[in-house]
Amino acid sequence: MGDKKKLENPGGEELMNRYKGKDAGLPFWLILNAKGEVLADSFNDKKENLGCPSTAEEVDVFLAKLKKSSRMNDNELQAVRKAFLK
Repeated sequence: MGDKKKLENPGGEELMNRYKGKDAGLPFWLILNAKGEVLADSFNDKKENLGCPSTAEEVDVFLAKLKKSSRMNDNELQAVRKAFLK
């Protein structure tokens, strides 16, 4: 670790372990509501970590999670799609 210690997020490993992300790799993300309840996570249906979505299929899974867990409209979702596939 050494010089990379400053890049760590205090409590990050504990959160990953709590939300079944221990072996997921990075990035690992969660979408939480105001009560701290998980609305979505970075796993696809095959329990693979999407990380930062880069393929059209991964972006579609990510957008479905955003659509289900947010109030984003179709135009906003398409802007996100465009940004990720750039």
